[in-house]
Amino acid sequence: MTGMERPTEKDIRDRLAQIDADERYHYEPAAYQVNAPLALVQISLKCEARALAWVLGVKPPKSGPRRKRKD
Repeated sequence: MTGMERPTEKDIRDRLAQIDADERYHYEPAAYQVNAPLALVQISLKCEARALAWVLGVKPPKSGPRRKRKD
């Protein structure tokens, strides 16, 4: 996408997939006193994911550590 073009639904879904694939999105939340850069990245990703999901009317990807399923 370039300039002032409106993002398509595909663009938004692609960005949500990129956020979900970013491993920092799934780390334990960083404390800003200990690792401010990571904390800022995490909150930015979380806010962007929530906004994009809201636009689509879907739930945002779950942030935080990925848990293994119990079989």
